[in-house]
Amino acid sequence: MNDRAGRGLWEGDTPPVTAGPEKNLGGEAEINPLQRSAQKLLKNDGNSTYSWTLTCNLGLTEVRYPEEGLIPRHGNVIALVEWGQGAASFRAEVDMKTGAQFSVVATSITVSAMLDPDEPRDDGLILSARAAAAIVWGTRPGRAPCTRTQTRAIAAGDSLIVPVPPFADSLFVGSPDPLIMSGAAGPVTLNFLSGPAATDLNVLTLTNAAGFFQEYRQIVPPGPARFVEIVNGAGVPLDISLVWALSL
Repeated sequence: MNDRAGRGLWEGDTPPVTAGPEKNLGGEAEINPLQRSAQKLLKNDGNSTYSWTLTCNLGLTEVRYPEEGLIPRHGNVIALVEWGQGAASFRAEVDMKTGAQFSVVATSITVSAMLDPDEPRDDGLILSARAAAAIVWGTRPGRAPCTRTQTRAIAAGDSLIVPVPPFADSLFVGSPDPLIMSGAAGPVTLNFLSGPAATDLNVLTLTNAAGFFQEYRQIVPPGPARFVEIVNGAGVPLDISLVWALSL
C-alpha cells in the first residue's frame, strides 16, 4: 500500500502483519510427545491502524509412526491460533490434518502447534511430525471448513461432558462402529448444555435413534450451547468423534 509518492503509508510506524519481516510470515517446528508445551510456528504483530484479511496456511509433513503393534497408531496435531485487533484478542484450536487453511481479519497473529492434549499417551502415539504455518494477504481460495475434532472413549452406561470449541459453527458426529451410527447398538444421546454440569440448562437433545447420526451430517448447536454431554446408553463401549466445523 503506497501513497502517490510511492512511499509505504506505514513509514515510521509498525507495518501491517503481511508487510513484516520474512521470519514473521512463516515458520516450522517438530512436534513430538515429549514436549510439554505448544511449539511456536510464527508470531507477528502489526499496527492496529492497518486491519488486514489474513489467510493462514497450515501444513503437516514427515509424520513418524511407531512400529506396528497391538495398539492402533494415532495422533492428532492441532494448531493453537491467537489473533487480535487493538485491545481485543481471540483464540481457536484447529485440526492441522494433512494441511488446512483459515482466514481472519487481524493486526496480530500467533500460531503454535502441539499434539492434542486429550490424545492417549500410549505406545500407538506418533513419534514426531513437522508442522508449518505461513500467513499471506487475502482470503483463502478453498472453502473446505477447518475443524476441531474431539475424540473420546466412553464406557457402556457412562457419560462425559466436553466444551464446545471456540468458533464452532456446526457438528458432525462419527464413530467407527456402524452399529453406533445406525442406532442398533443402543441409544447414544447428546445433550447441548448452557453450562458445564449435567444439571445446567439443556437447550437441545439428540440421539442416534433411526440412524440420525448417519443422516444428519451438519448439526447446528443453539446459541446458548457451551458444552455437550455424551451419554452412552448403548451396551458397548463407545468410541466417538465430535468434528466441529469452525467459522474461520
